[in-house]
Amino acid sequence: MIASNFVPGLNVVGKAAKAARATYKAVSTARATYRVAKTAVKTNAKRAASRTLHVTKTVGTKSIRKAKKVTATVKAKARQRFTRKSQAKTSGSSTVSQRNVKTETRSQSSENAKSLNELLKLDLQFFAGKGTGEYSKVGGHHVHAKSAFEENVNYDPKKGFSISQSFMKDNGLNHQQMTNKQRELFKELNESGRPNTLKEHTRIGVEALIAGGATRQEARDLVAASLKNLRQQGVREPNNIPWYK
Repeated sequence: MIASNFVPGLNVVGKAAKAARATYKAVSTARATYRVAKTAVKTNAKRAASRTLHVTKTVGTKSIRKAKKVTATVKAKARQRFTRKSQAKTSGSSTVSQRNVKTETRSQSSENAKSLNELLKLDLQFFAGKGTGEYSKVGGHHVHAKSAFEENVNYDPKKGFSISQSFMKDNGLNHQQMTNKQRELFKELNESGRPNTLKEHTRIGVEALIAGGATRQEARDLVAASLKNLRQQGVREPNNIPWYK
């Protein structure tokens, strides 16, 4: 017998409906899984990208800071080198200036020595036979004051270079004025405290002759002859200041 509520083919339809529902659920599940997977992929990609950007930015920042530090260090070293070179140049300049002063001093001393040697090398034939020579032969006035060398065992005042009275008269020289000038200048030397040197006595000899009426060149020539005489006697320095022993 067939039930009154039996519908032919209804069981098949029910099974198809169930299968469709199952398929729909499977599709929905698959879609949901796809969405989740896609979202996860995007999230991971974003995170990776963010990490990459963050790392790149961090590295770049450190590189820039490091570059700035290196630049600052280079500049500081450059300044130090420039300062050292400037100091070296200044020091070099100072050293060069001191050397120039020493060189000039030596040059001046050399020139003075040359001048003295030139005086000693003068041709003294001009005075020969004109009332000049050793005191024992011509008398008159000692060009270098004889009392300055009396204590020197090598000095003989009779051999000292002198200018005769006739020479002084012929050339318009005043013996007394020469002597007065000698006394004046030796007094000044004594009171000054300067060393008693042959150079000072030579200067006084020239000034005394000029005071007596000689030209400066004539005075220098006569003093040169007197210096040569002292050297020949082995006299290098005075022992006294005349009138002020």
